[in-house]
Amino acid sequence: MSLSGSGGGPALDAALGQRSGCPAAEGAAEVLLKPPVNVLRLSLHPDGLARRIANLAEWRKHLLE
Repeated sequence: MSLSGSGGGPALDAALGQRSGCPAAEGAAEVLLKPPVNVLRLSLHPDGLARRIANLAEWRKHLLE
């Protein structure tokens, strides 16, 4: 598995690897998008998707439980 234990599998890896095919990853720091993509890091990192998540504290808690 190439997503550092995220459970996303090859399909998610491919989607994140092709940033044009994954609009959610637009604007994320390049270092966060280099394979293998760690989806948790991408989601919670300030230079990733975290700045777009309105309820970040709640989402972080949900992901890390």
